[in-house]
This record gives sequence, structure tokens and C-alpha cells, in this order.
Amino acid sequence: MSQKMNCCQDDNEIDRISVVIPTYNRALLISRALDSVLNQTNANWECWVIDDFSTDHTKEVIRNYCRVDSRIHYAMNQCGKGAQGARNTGIKLCGGNWVLLLDSDNALSPDYVDKVLSFIRDHPEVDVVTNFIQNMGPDQEKSDVCQWVTDGKILKSLLNEGTYVDNSSACIRKDKLFSIGLLDERCPSYQEWDTHIRLAQSSKYGCIREPLTYYYDHKGSRISQNTKGVWGKGLYVLKKHRKLWINTVGQDVYSRLLLHVFDQHQSSPFYIRLRVRAIICRLSPILCKQLAKRRLHSWKK
Repeated sequence: MSQKMNCCQDDNEIDRISVVIPTYNRALLISRALDSVLNQTNANWECWVIDDFSTDHTKEVIRNYCRVDSRIHYAMNQCGKGAQGARNTGIKLCGGNWVLLLDSDNALSPDYVDKVLSFIRDHPEVDVVTNFIQNMGPDQEKSDVCQWVTDGKILKSLLNEGTYVDNSSACIRKDKLFSIGLLDERCPSYQEWDTHIRLAQSSKYGCIREPLTYYYDHKGSRISQNTKGVWGKGLYVLKKHRKLWINTVGQDVYSRLLLHVFDQHQSSPFYIRLRVRAIICRLSPILCKQLAKRRLHSWKK
């Protein structure tokens, strides 16, 4: 565990990044994320780790980091609220006016804070600063770079799958998060999609075209993933924003995305497939007719 305290004297003290890390039973993984925060070349940050009622020794690991650096803070939810609930706890507690929702199994490049704060100073009109993501293999070797570009108003592109925003690569004005009523704690999956659809309706985005976040592949479960139920695989988000989708990018795009969700559910248990079909038919009567024709065709084979 290392610590760097090099403050840049010309930093705008108004701008400070709060790194909020939700975690659950990550005692063996979270040190990488915390070390990457401690190793920042710019010290204008604080870090809140929100423990979503872990049952392992995550608490002891984080408390050790709190003793190393007073900018690292620990809080535990009194019951398991899931990733969104843990993130909301951190947003409410943090003191910076910019928030990065870093997943506990990811990490930051050493110059993340420095480059984001510099970008903010150069682009005062921006509300969300994103960056590219360096994917890391199971043996911690570098693989591909995820290069989602988000500049300006991105709502149409988000709804049309032209771009995407990952939590760990988006630094957001805190007042913008409060303006949308914080994160939706009922959202079971595709949580970033929901959050940024809501933010993009009133926010301007800017992108640093460099991989400043490291996304690690591992076999453990992820606190944000819940794709097995009826409302997984994006169906919750598609239902929630139905009118916005149709009014912004059209019925055809909306139906295409619903069909994609339907196809993803084909390996689900029968009762889930049945419920998903019923929900999709209510959301898109046109698609309901297509599904009926597809079923008829399969019976004839």
C-alpha cells in the first residue's frame, strides 16, 4: 500500500473529486481500487467506501486504509441495499462537487484526478466527464480499449445504442445527480444506462480520449449484475423510458431493442420467458404480432 500526497498548487480548490466505491464481500479485491486512488498524482480527492453489509472482512481491510489516509472514509449500510443504494449513500455523504462512482473491482490510472480536473477547468460547461477504459485480462494483461465517445448532448446516441457510459469512467457534477433524484435503487441491471439516460436529458458531456480507468476481468460476482429475473437484461430500463424512447428515436428503434431483450431471455426458465413476452407485447403491439408470426413459423417446422 503506497501513498502520494503531491498537491498541485494551481488546482482550483472549488473542484474536488469524490470517489464513491460501493462494495460487498470484496476483501480480496478492493485493495487494488483503493491503491489506485491513493496513488493519484493530484491530491484533490476524497474517497468514500460504502459497504453494502458485507459478511467477510471487507470492513477491516477498508479501516486499515482509513488509518493510512484521512481522505478515505468508510460507511456501512445497515441492510443490503444493492449497488445503487450503496452509491446513493456515498453521494449523500461525500463533500466534493464532482463524483466518480468507481466499482470496487476496477482501478484508476495514477493521473486520473489530474487529467479530469484539468479537463473541467478547460471545459466549464461540461456536466459529465468520461474517458476510455482499458480492459484487463484474468492474468492482468492489457487487452482491448473500450472507446465510447461522449461529447455534448448524447441522449439520442444513448437511446440508439450509439454510445454507452460506464460508472467507473464518468465523473459527474454532484448537483446533477441530486437534480435527477439520485440513482434508481429499483433498477436491477443496466444501471448506468438508466442513470445516464436521465442525466443526458439536461447535461452536457465531455470525453477524455485516453484509457484512465482499468476494468478487470474476474470470476467473482459483481454487485451491479442482476440479469436473471424478468426485469433483467435492460427490460426495466426500456419500460421505464418507453415514451422518451419512442418520442426521441422512434418506435422502430424501440421495438428492435425490445426484440433483442426477448432473444436474450430465451435461455431463461419458461415462466420468465412467458412473463417477458407478455410485458413486451404490452410495450409494443407491433412487436407482439412479429413474435406471434415467429412462433407460428417455429411450429410449422
